[in-house]
Amino acid sequence: MKHRIQRWRNGLFLLMFMAVLLWYYEYSQIQKTRTKMKVKETRQKWNKITEKDQVSGNFEGRSNVTPGSKDGYQILLLTYLRSGSTFLGDIVQQVPRALYSYEPARHYMARRQSYISLERGTCDFANDSCSHTSSQEYNTIMENIQNFYKCDLHHLHPFLRRGMSTTSGRQCHHEAERKRCISEMLPYCQSGTRIVKTIRLSMDVVDVLMEKFPNLKVIHLLRDPRGMIVSRMRTIIQLHLHQGDMSTSARAVCDRYNRDIRIGQSLDVKYPNRIKTVLYEQIVEKPLETSLRIFKFLGQQPNNNFKSWMSEHISGDNKFVQPTGYS
Repeated sequence: MKHRIQRWRNGLFLLMFMAVLLWYYEYSQIQKTRTKMKVKETRQKWNKITEKDQVSGNFEGRSNVTPGSKDGYQILLLTYLRSGSTFLGDIVQQVPRALYSYEPARHYMARRQSYISLERGTCDFANDSCSHTSSQEYNTIMENIQNFYKCDLHHLHPFLRRGMSTTSGRQCHHEAERKRCISEMLPYCQSGTRIVKTIRLSMDVVDVLMEKFPNLKVIHLLRDPRGMIVSRMRTIIQLHLHQGDMSTSARAVCDRYNRDIRIGQSLDVKYPNRIKTVLYEQIVEKPLETSLRIFKFLGQQPNNNFKSWMSEHISGDNKFVQPTGYS
């Protein structure tokens, strides 16, 4: 009798297991179909939007940038560790004559995995604990960012000069050729758009830059903290994050968010139409529409090949449809 009951239980368990497998298979097929439909819809929307923009001939917000200013165009992408900023940086670089500086403070702060705040000092990414920032370190970082925005390439730190890149692929790889490099890059810089992407500055430092450069526009990128923290735990060994640190990490991220959002709101009042908040999830779900809103805010049109560029980035394995696919 016991053996019959056991065989009955085993058979029932096997049937349940097979039912779960069948359900999972059908569910995965439905999700794949939805993903394909979403990409198709996004492309169709893109075609309609680009046709409309080509007819209108311009983007909203162009008048927000002073034409012919000697300061040119400056853009700051302020974001956080594992926030999806790489893709945002790629998007913003798709404007004519873009000159891009990737993490200008990285050379000075990479080992400590931290960021600088005027109010709180040098703060740790993992737990948001802060210590004193030396005036020399702060001044050096700010001087280099300002030199980049002013196209003062002669006084730019060699690390930043070598790290500059353009959409045409031009870079200053060899410091031995500094004079030739600067002579080639200077006209490009002065007539183009200078873009800085950083995770190592707090919003209170942005206030200093916005006051210094009247044409500077700021994009503040936020991402769901849960995705950021999981991505940090999986990829950034130096942070020494573990499952038990989830609560501490979440509080650190949210506290920094609250401070930056609060300061950002005051800056939006102080400098109207010069700061914009963008959610990583918006870029993931609607990359084309979100990109166009960003360009409108910046007062610039993308390059002529932007349509094909974006099509390549939202096709293939659909990595930008999945919220955890690009960090």
